[in-house]
Amino acid sequence: MSDAAPLIQAAINSAPSNTVVVIPQGRWRIDSRISISQNKDFVTLRGSGAGTVLDCRTSTCVYVGSGSDYGWAWPTSGNLVTAYAPDNLTGGTKLTIANTSAFSVNQLVNHRVANDTSLPVLSVAGFNNLRRQMTRVVAKTATSLTVFPPIYGHERFVKLGATVNVAQMQTDFAGIEDLVLDGTNGKVSYAVWFEQTYASWIKNVTVTRASNYSVFVMSSLNCELRHSRLDELNHSGPNGAGLLMNTVSGCLIEDNIILESFPNIEINNGSSGNVVAYNFINNKSGLIGIDTNHGPHNSFNLYEGNVSHNLMSDGYYGSNSDDTVYRNLLHGNGIAASGTPTYCLSLKRFARNFSLVGNIFGSARHAARCDGYGLPNIGNGNWTGTAQPTAGDYWNDWRPDIGTMIRGTLIGRTDDFHGTVRLSSGTMFRGQSPALWPVTGPTMFSWVTVVSVTGNVVAVDSSPWQVKLPPLNTLLRIEPGSGGFQELDLDVEATTLKKANNFIPTGIPPGESLVGTILPPSLYLAAKPVWFGQLAWPPFNPYVPNLSYEAIPAGYRYTYGVAPPGASTPQTPSGLRVVR
Repeated sequence: MSDAAPLIQAAINSAPSNTVVVIPQGRWRIDSRISISQNKDFVTLRGSGAGTVLDCRTSTCVYVGSGSDYGWAWPTSGNLVTAYAPDNLTGGTKLTIANTSAFSVNQLVNHRVANDTSLPVLSVAGFNNLRRQMTRVVAKTATSLTVFPPIYGHERFVKLGATVNVAQMQTDFAGIEDLVLDGTNGKVSYAVWFEQTYASWIKNVTVTRASNYSVFVMSSLNCELRHSRLDELNHSGPNGAGLLMNTVSGCLIEDNIILESFPNIEINNGSSGNVVAYNFINNKSGLIGIDTNHGPHNSFNLYEGNVSHNLMSDGYYGSNSDDTVYRNLLHGNGIAASGTPTYCLSLKRFARNFSLVGNIFGSARHAARCDGYGLPNIGNGNWTGTAQPTAGDYWNDWRPDIGTMIRGTLIGRTDDFHGTVRLSSGTMFRGQSPALWPVTGPTMFSWVTVVSVTGNVVAVDSSPWQVKLPPLNTLLRIEPGSGGFQELDLDVEATTLKKANNFIPTGIPPGESLVGTILPPSLYLAAKPVWFGQLAWPPFNPYVPNLSYEAIPAGYRYTYGVAPPGASTPQTPSGLRVVR
């Protein structure tokens, strides 16, 4: 079987706008990346159904978009946001900046906000500007940009520094449809990778046996993943996810089956304003199903109608806020081999202002509630002491007025990667992996591993990262990393709104009942969607709990292999020219 990638790539390269490039049924060997590149707009790559299989043998099988602005550094000046105002004409937000000459209408924009220590918005490694949003220029003047979608929560950012940077290249309205990507015969880090895309989509695609990530979406706006199946990875360890989202906004992840990956869905790096809805998620090992926050600070995301063994805000690298979890079945039955139920909800440290409404948590296999709040990082169910910033009780490692409380001086340097630090404040422990920063300054020196601690002298090793230590006698601000912040975070539950959730087996707590209040069927759909067919709508009612996985179409397809009775599939965008 010869490599079909050059033939497919040539068809894409020659395709004009409003074109569908069709791959016939068959098994097609792919030895090099297939790309729908920057500014290659209104092009769809479509298979002929399940019989079209791309035998992927390259690190990235299908790539859409551009990585030209990976660092989001343009423009370098004149882009500080000094005012926000709603724009009634577009429904967007008008941003006042000094100079808009670098921006054009229809370009993607990355809006980044300085960390708000009062929430807190924080990184365990000390990074700033964690809150991000992808949006798009829809109008401009010499000193203002109007962007849509509007800036989520902009009224909170007035007193915080914020900047906007623009994508110099992007891909708009590109789609991948109706095919299978099989990574069995190769080391496929990314089966599908979208980057710097607008209004692009993946529909009715099956991915199986990717090495790391079935679908990776980053720095994109208004994308869609629907009616697809992301099947098991070729390993069960870390550095793998069914769907990985980094700095993604306004996207719809709907009606998919996502199986046997860790985690099944992982949200990172300021992803905001997304809807993750009506997906069937299963991981028989009991590992994370939906991870709302691995890389901080994600916010204003909606999780609705999903069937999953669990949902976690993992807190490993930092904070997460303002997410809504609505009418899901989080059943906690993830460990199939032993029949032992697992947790169904875990909001770890730094999670703030979550809304949990109308969900079903647990199953008949649970003898007690399976939700938890405020534990330290992922994989750690123990804590030492407590922290509650709203009551003035801060972590040993951090307080809002100064940030990290660990300071020291590099007093020894055996070679570029090994040395000793004398602490002047704070503590560290063997095995910890902190980050070394200048006391003031925007650039981190290096990550290190703590080799030993003798009194206030700490031996460190940066060789795992192959980054050199700073010079001798450098004054250091030391961020504790994931191993810090080990107190129980009491503000997680204190800031979580819980209403009308049925905690199996104990039911809806009396103080959380909404007697007389009717919950809307959906927070984003105006009516029952056609792909639900004859299934009940809404699928989950906490007052009459339905514990069936088949209550949503994706769960029905997983169980029976066919769509539910009466269901119809949303149509592909019309007006496209087909080229074979």
